[in-house]
Amino acid sequence: MGKHQATRSIKQETEEMKTTTPAAMNTKTKRRPDTEGTAPGLVDSSCEDRSSPEGMVTMPKAFPEEFRRDVIAVARKGEAPISQIAKDFGISEACLHRWLKLEDIEDGVRPGLSKAEQAEIRELKKRNRLLEQENEVLRRAAIYLGRGVNPK
Repeated sequence: MGKHQATRSIKQETEEMKTTTPAAMNTKTKRRPDTEGTAPGLVDSSCEDRSSPEGMVTMPKAFPEEFRRDVIAVARKGEAPISQIAKDFGISEACLHRWLKLEDIEDGVRPGLSKAEQAEIRELKKRNRLLEQENEVLRRAAIYLGRGVNPK
């Protein structure tokens, strides 16, 4: 295959990818066009299609808290394997494992920071930044006024 033929086929593939709509793709697993029919070409889109109409990648919307609680309650009953529960609810297995881990942290079963503790740390860091900025303003004012320059 010559240089121009390779360039042309890449351009064709790019055009094909642009014209394929997200609705036409399987939302669970997508294959890259260049690896059709091979296992390494699988791309996990973890529950949702993340591509926007403009072609930009966006984050999936968070699941409602009530939905999470329901899924966690079903998983904690242990009546079915985690993989089956995740499949039934339309989420990835990794997502369900993460939710279970976070719930264990919230319940105090597992070491880690709860949501309330994380929020408190976030607020304290924000307050600390503000105080550091105020301190810097006062430090500069003291230097300015300490030069003997009278502002009157």
